[in-house]
Amino acid sequence: FSYDPRLSKMLIALLVCLRGTVFLYQGEELGLPEAKLDFNDLQDPWGKHLWPEWQGRDGCRTPMPWKNAPHAGFSTGKPWLPVPEEHKALSVDHQDVDPNSVLSFTRKFLRWRKTQPDLMRGDIDFIDTGNDKILAFWRGKMLCAFNLGDKEKSLNIDGKELSLAPYGFLPDANG
Repeated sequence: FSYDPRLSKMLIALLVCLRGTVFLYQGEELGLPEAKLDFNDLQDPWGKHLWPEWQGRDGCRTPMPWKNAPHAGFSTGKPWLPVPEEHKALSVDHQDVDPNSVLSFTRKFLRWRKTQPDLMRGDIDFIDTGNDKILAFWRGKMLCAFNLGDKEKSLNIDGKELSLAPYGFLPDANG
């Protein structure tokens, strides 16, 4: 698995556009990939028992990377689980100042959602796209479409051809 901010942003947009309460687990707003931990670093009993077929739940329980510093600024002491090096480059302090980061996108998209009555209270009506890489639905009068693949895809809605970039989506927070 390699980090792709386009995929992270698309998944945040999908979560925000679905019906129901938005719930983000720590690190999703940063686009953090699940950490790969060495066996000796595992704390999860199930992960230890089922290693290497299943590495347990600890990969999504690592400390929040607040900054590119020892223990990612999470603690001055040694945390229960290690902070993966690849998470430090995605830390809050790095993304906070980057207007194109996943964190900045998440903040903007959540603010935008609050201004969209169809996303706040609208029904959901799924569209048969005929393509397993495109998920599309109506939220009230708002079309939501998501390219789940890494290749450009087209979607025909009511005779109008829409193009979705790899991991692209509609709507976006720009309208």
